[in-house]
Amino acid sequence: MSASWQPGPQEAGQQAAAQHVPGPPMPAQAPPPQQGWGQVGPTHVGWQHGAPVAPPQGWQRPQQAAPRWSSPTHPGPRTDLLAVLAIIASATGTTVLLGLGSIAGIVLGAIALGRIRRSGEDGRLLAIWAIALGGATIVGIVSMAVTGVSLFTRLIEQLGPTLGV
Repeated sequence: MSASWQPGPQEAGQQAAAQHVPGPPMPAQAPPPQQGWGQVGPTHVGWQHGAPVAPPQGWQRPQQAAPRWSSPTHPGPRTDLLAVLAIIASATGTTVLLGLGSIAGIVLGAIALGRIRRSGEDGRLLAIWAIALGGATIVGIVSMAVTGVSLFTRLIEQLGPTLGV
């Protein structure tokens, strides 16, 4: 059983990368390794048969500029303030201020849609959701009120003779 070593995908890629080093061509016979070239790693200029090859005289590694971070020149459209206020008002009208916040959310959402159409700002979906949430809350409150009144009148009709009404 004879085992021969074959380079894996990583070793083959490293060998191919070492053969295609940018810069001036390497001389046919490389000078003996200089001080500091005995380290193993991908930062050296060339490799032959596992041993480092020193660069030619006067050759310097090209310097790469460090990437710079910058803020975008145009961050994009801003969200319309009335749309944000409309969704907040509709949410509070659903939970805390039953009805009042929903009406305010519907009105602010309608105004915000007009402003967004003219200015091109973001927030159209917020304004639409504010109107929908406010409208659903108003419909729910009205339907609960109608149901409550009808149940109360039916109760009075049934209990009226026993109460003397």
